Amino acid sequence: MAEGEDNVEFYLRYYVGHKGKFGHEFLEFEFRPDGKLRYANNSNYKNDTMIRKEVFLTPAVIKECRRIVADSEATADFKFDRIFIIRVWYGGILLGVFCGADNEGR
Repeated sequence: MAEGEDNVEFYLRYYVGHKGKFGHEFLEFEFRPDGKLRYANNSNYKNDTMIRKEVFLTPAVIKECRRIVADSEATADFKFDRIFIIRVWYGGILLGVFCGADNEGR
């Protein structure tokens, strides 16, 4: 990451799930620009209930997440939306990412 990027807004959402024998099962987490991490895990296996958790992360943790995404080049070919969906045979995976100025066209 270049210098001066510490104050750039960062958002990441990851979802993986499917609808099957036990209903809609999924795992989702979201890093929000205000530093909040939201986590949800839903499974109806043996009548489990949905798990939801929220925590606030330090700026250092958010910076490290941004570095990991940037180094992975997962969004290198996407200029504005920075959102892509990968379908697998029984469900789906969604990764949505934006960093500050990359989304001026929104």
